[in-house]
Amino acid sequence: MSGILNNFPRFELRKAIIKARVMTGTYILQADKHKFTHYNVEATCQLCYSGNEDVTHFLTTCPILSTTREKYFSEIREIITYEITAEKWNNVFKNKAAISQLNSRLYKI
Repeated sequence: MSGILNNFPRFELRKAIIKARVMTGTYILQADKHKFTHYNVEATCQLCYSGNEDVTHFLTTCPILSTTREKYFSEIREIITYEITAEKWNNVFKNKAAISQLNSRLYKI
């Protein structure tokens, strides 16, 4: 297995590890560190510094991750709107928290 991993660029490998941790709920966000350290660590997102880095911010709001987010959510949107209407997609997923819950549900299946 390590031979296979050596063929990936370090940056791509790091991204894959982060994605796997986010999908499994084991990635520690700044908001988690904030709680675990009894508020000694700031909850502010270390990528954009524009909000608290919780699951909703990380998956739906952080402007630094917008390109990555659009790539993956457009694929998810396409799959779901094939099964339901685009109107229903818009009604259900106006709420950013609903989108972040969708992410966790997709990977529990």
